[in-house]
Amino acid sequence: MTKKLIQILIVLLFGISLIAASPLPGIDEDDDGGSRAYCVTTAYDPVKWGNAVRGYGYISCTTSVSSLRIVVQLIDRTSNPDLQKKVDVTCPGPVTTCSAAVYLTLISGHEYKNHVSGYWPYYSSYDESDWIRIYD
Repeated sequence: MTKKLIQILIVLLFGISLIAASPLPGIDEDDDGGSRAYCVTTAYDPVKWGNAVRGYGYISCTTSVSSLRIVVQLIDRTSNPDLQKKVDVTCPGPVTTCSAAVYLTLISGHEYKNHVSGYWPYYSSYDESDWIRIYD
């Protein structure tokens, strides 16, 4: 009985160590076998750009991916209704960075905010700027 219990414990411990040592799908590797990329999406504060307001977004990855997609949306909340404009850019790979800019006509004294979404294979991230009041 004791010998059988010891054998079962050894088999269980061996099985657990094999499970712990093997990579889980989607954690260490993408489905296509490549290393998982860690990417960061950044929304920069809107700035005056001539007679316009510029919203700018950037996505950067630690390793190359098959493609990156970035959506940048600039909002003027002081207008009634809110003015907004969006641009959607796809950067084909292999690629590690992608950026996009969007512009609205500057209305002095209005508040603007920038929203940025970044997409790469199997993942996405989001960032937004503060509300910025811009004067002519």
